[in-house]
Amino acid sequence: MKNTVRIYGKVINTWQQWEPYTFRGEERQRLVSYQYELPYKEFDQNGDLVATGSEDFSIERMNTLCVKWVYAWDGVKRNKGGKKRFDDEWEVVTYTKGTAKEVKAFYLSFKYPKAVEFDLR
Repeated sequence: MKNTVRIYGKVINTWQQWEPYTFRGEERQRLVSYQYELPYKEFDQNGDLVATGSEDFSIERMNTLCVKWVYAWDGVKRNKGGKKRFDDEWEVVTYTKGTAKEVKAFYLSFKYPKAVEFDLR
């Protein structure tokens, strides 16, 4: 388990270029994005904000990010079948793949202290 977790925000800058392509024998051009800049906030194990900044992502590296809705269970609510009833979406969180445990432990548990369990969908 890592000591910190980064939560990314919305794209703040995009780099694009025109690329040629052929469509039915006709030469055309299209605008293609090849790099993105995203802001981030980094949190430690105590839920404290450690760092902020922005990071550049290539198209391939953008595929290493997960964008999930946060659902939370308060420890009490159950549906008719007796299963846990998670509340509706609370927010959307963007993080790198493989850090879901850290997102729940370092970020969500401190941001929403009344929730007992989180589900990222």
